[in-house]
Amino acid sequence: MSYPSRNNRQTPPFERWVLILAGLFVVVMLIFATGLFGVLQRGLQRGARSVWIAREYSLANARDLITLTTESKQSLIHEIESLRLLNKNLSLDKTRLRLLEQENKTLRETLGRRDKSKETILALVIAPPRQSSYDTILIDRGTSDGIKIGDRVVAYGDMALGTIAEVTGTTAMVQLYSSPDTPLSGRLSGNQTLIDLNGRGGGNFIFEVPRDIEIVEGDIITPVFNSRQIIGIVGGLDFDPRDPFQTVYVTAPFNINQLQFVEIEK
Repeated sequence: MSYPSRNNRQTPPFERWVLILAGLFVVVMLIFATGLFGVLQRGLQRGARSVWIAREYSLANARDLITLTTESKQSLIHEIESLRLLNKNLSLDKTRLRLLEQENKTLRETLGRRDKSKETILALVIAPPRQSSYDTILIDRGTSDGIKIGDRVVAYGDMALGTIAEVTGTTAMVQLYSSPDTPLSGRLSGNQTLIDLNGRGGGNFIFEVPRDIEIVEGDIITPVFNSRQIIGIVGGLDFDPRDPFQTVYVTAPFNINQLQFVEIEK
C-alpha cells in the first residue's frame, strides 16, 4: 500500500495569499529602511515635472503659432490695403496729369490765337453756363485785377464771347452775346453784309436776310466792333419759296459749357 509524499502536498490558496502579502510587506519595509522610497518619490516627481514642462512648452508653441498666424494675417491685410491705396493714388495722379495736359493745350491755343494788338487779362472759368444763371459764366477776376462792367470777353483768342455784366473784388459775371433775345450787330465775312443777330442761348443765334443774299453753311459771322473776331458760323438755313426772307442759324464753333479759360480785353 502506497502513501502520498508530504513534499508533494499543494499549498492551499489562503496560505498562498498570506505568503504574497508577507513578501510585499517585507519589500516595502526594505524600501523604507534603505531610503529607496525617497529615490522613487523623487523619480516620480521628476517624471511628472518633465511631463508638465513638455505640456506647457507645447501649449506655448501652439499659442505662439496662433499669435504669429494672426499677426501675419493682419500684416497681409494691411499690405493689401496699402497696395490698393497706392493704386488709387496712381490712378488719380494719372487723371490729374491728363487734366493738366488738356489745360496746357487749351492755354497754348488761347495764347497763340490772341489779338496781340490788344492787352488782355487771362481768367479761369469758375462756373460755365450750365452751372450759373442762364447764358452767363463766372470768372475768377474782379475789380482787384482792373476788371469793370462793360469790358469785352473773348475765348480762344478771337471768339467774341460777351461782356462783363457784374463784378466784385475777385470775381465777375460775363453775359454772353448769345443770351436769349439779345440783339447783336454782325457781318457776313464773305460779302460784309450787315446783319442783326438775336441770341438763342448756349452760343447760338438766329437772323433773317433777303433770299437773294447768298449764304452757305460754314460761312463765318463777325461782330461789327472787331472784324478779326468771330461770333459763330452758319450752321443751317431755312426758307419758304413764298417768303422773300431766309432764316439763318448760327452756332459757336466750340462747346461753351466746356470753356476753361477766357480773356478780358482792356
